[in-house]
Amino acid sequence: MAPPEDIQRLRDLTRLQQALRHDRTRWAQRLHAILLHEGWPCSRSQLLTPNGRRWLEALALDRHVRRIVDAHLEMINVSGQQIAAIDRELRQLARNDARLLALQTIYGVGPVLAAHLLAEIGDTRRFRRARQVVRFAGLDAVVIESGENRRRGKLSKQAHRTCAGSHGWGLRRPR
Repeated sequence: MAPPEDIQRLRDLTRLQQALRHDRTRWAQRLHAILLHEGWPCSRSQLLTPNGRRWLEALALDRHVRRIVDAHLEMINVSGQQIAAIDRELRQLARNDARLLALQTIYGVGPVLAAHLLAEIGDTRRFRRARQVVRFAGLDAVVIESGENRRRGKLSKQAHRTCAGSHGWGLRRPR
């Protein structure tokens, strides 16, 4: 069954934003690889910061390599502009939609994440239990998977604490 038109439009927008983010990351990784190949080691995380951009501009590169670097930077810039425009649109939608406002009451969920959640989950009334939403989203733990057999498991409170601790997520709201 096809989702309602408003959910489909939101889904198209959020999926476009996600694709643009992936593309921007790929262009940045390629740029990093080119610089390493040319003998200019750099931190990938710092490459696209203002200081990193100034460093890139100051590099004495062969004309051919400079063209390639500039083309990569242009693709990164264009992707970034498109992502920013979609972010603005999602934030605007989140101000006026009761469903998105309700999702934002969840700790850690802002307007953009709320839009992504609503776009992918859609109408929650089609699920009878919270567990179904977790499975639909692919967030349930798979304990054993062998060939065609799959046994699903639950995350225990201990496992949840372990995941939270290893990722720097707290179990409680910061004060």
